[in-house]
Amino acid sequence: MVNITDQNWQLEQHNNLLAGDPVASSIIADRIYPKIIKHLQFKYSKVNQDLIVSAATDAMINYLKRPEQYNPQRASLESYLKMSADGDLKNILAGEKKRASKEILSDPMLINANYDKDVVELHEGSAELLTEKAFIGQFASSSPETELVEKEQEALLAQIFNNDIDQRLGSLVINGVRETTHYADVLGINSLPIPEQRLLVKRHKDRIKKFLERSGLKK
Repeated sequence: MVNITDQNWQLEQHNNLLAGDPVASSIIADRIYPKIIKHLQFKYSKVNQDLIVSAATDAMINYLKRPEQYNPQRASLESYLKMSADGDLKNILAGEKKRASKEILSDPMLINANYDKDVVELHEGSAELLTEKAFIGQFASSSPETELVEKEQEALLAQIFNNDIDQRLGSLVINGVRETTHYADVLGINSLPIPEQRLLVKRHKDRIKKFLERSGLKK
């Protein structure tokens, strides 16, 4: 539960953000973002950490972009962002489960050729079990998201992006790298507080993904 002192502080910072205070977004993120992460970790203890971070980051960025959508009369800012992150994570999990199911069921190497159709329980090697493991982050595939060899990939990225940083970010995205630290190293922002790193990395990843999608390198 958020106490009255925190609520007053949150409302003050929200009003500062609406008024255009240039540091309000950083102040809010530093204070509330870690609480959103902890909330999701406690509520969804079996979910992959990267998905939790992604949902918390989405909720925070969406609010910072459009703070006017938040109504202080309905809930504290912290409660609002936690609920928003809950919704974002549920959407991400639904998408991940659907994607994992499609990838596994389309790969004959992951399906037991000797599967007995009369056996209804899940067994090691079954498509259903592998899908469930992928969903909760216990099954990891080492295959990159594309079949492009490294040199071809570099050549294509050079055609899409006109600077080395974006090319390196594009390579990370294509190869399915999720850890914030790798992107922060490329961007040179690893000296910033972790919440700010995650927000900046998220913005750059979204921008890079749009270019890649337009070029047909990422769907």
